[in-house]
Amino acid sequence: MIRAFVLGVILIAAGCERPIVAPETSGPRRVEEFLVFSGFSSTDTVVVGPEGLRVGLYHDFSPYDSLRIVFSAERLDPGTQSVHILVRIGPANYFRDTLVARQKEIAIHVDCALLAKPQSSALTFYAADPSGRLLLAHLRVMGWSPY
Repeated sequence: MIRAFVLGVILIAAGCERPIVAPETSGPRRVEEFLVFSGFSSTDTVVVGPEGLRVGLYHDFSPYDSLRIVFSAERLDPGTQSVHILVRIGPANYFRDTLVARQKEIAIHVDCALLAKPQSSALTFYAADPSGRLLLAHLRVMGWSPY
């Protein structure tokens, strides 16, 4: 009985030194934005068709939590009512948008954890329609990383 009492006193005494509320070890999560790259290779504007256009060779997106890909697209054939644009990142991630208006600013958000190969991903743009042609301009790829 005395043994249980002494053990209980030791446990209570050890617990008394701990704070009731855990101290806050970190503040709100801070995120820093980086310009990963801008422009379509050596130019700022390109014409894209169904054959597609690959920007650079491979890009390392592994240091970033997420990406924002921003660019403008313009339909070149005034006879078409809409053109679908397809953006592929890596081997398996596709993002689709439709240009109903003649020109449109497009922003794509990418979670890098979902990329199959974030350390070596290709970035490719396609006009998904067989007769579609698009003028792409002002490409900016931004990356966010927590610190």
